[in-house]
Formats: sequence, C-alpha cells, structure tokens
Amino acid sequence: MEPFLLILSFLALLLFMQFGFRFILNYELLEATIKVKLFNFFTIKKIDFAEIEFIATTNNIGFKERLLSSWFNNRIIGDLLYLRKIGSFFGIMLSPDDVKLYAEKISQFQLYKKK
Repeated sequence: MEPFLLILSFLALLLFMQFGFRFILNYELLEATIKVKLFNFFTIKKIDFAEIEFIATTNNIGFKERLLSSWFNNRIIGDLLYLRKIGSFFGIMLSPDDVKLYAEKISQFQLYKKK
C-alpha cells in the first residue's frame, strides 16, 4: 500500500472516531442517573448519582485515574468526565458534549441528598 493511501486511511479513521462515534455511543442525562447507550437504543451502562463518590474533569485528574478507568468515550479530542463510585478503586470516563453540565447536575443532586 502506498504511504499516501495509508496516511489517508488513518486520517479517515480518526475523523470517523471523532465524529462518527457520537452516533454509536450516546449519553442520556436523567434526574438521578446517566445512561450510556449504544445506538441510542441499548443501555450498556447505568450510573446512579447516589453511588458517585468523586467527580472530576480531565484537567483535574492524574495519570493513575486515566489508566484505571472504564472508558465510555465517543470521541478522541475533547473534555472528559471522570466518575468514581463509592468504595470503588476504578473510575468511569465519559465524554459528553457538555462536561460542565453533567458535573454540575451530579454535584447538585449530591448536595440536595445531603440536606
């Protein structure tokens, strides 16, 4: 295979991963849960806000957290949301469109539950 075709194929794959995965892996933000869905139909992971112990965005997490987490990302470039359940050593990484909205919603739920 010619180097040009190899580079072109690699770039096409990266573009598909950045933009196409959004149609394959979706997030649904509900009142007290986040659902990770495959093709916006099959729920493959359900995360209850009450079970979350630690929330961070990609800027605030270290290498260990990145390495020891389940990745449910639908893009290559962009902010990530790191969640760790109570009593768990491993975390979950998501890549929703609005990371701050998801983090605020979870934090508000947890503050409301503590009252």
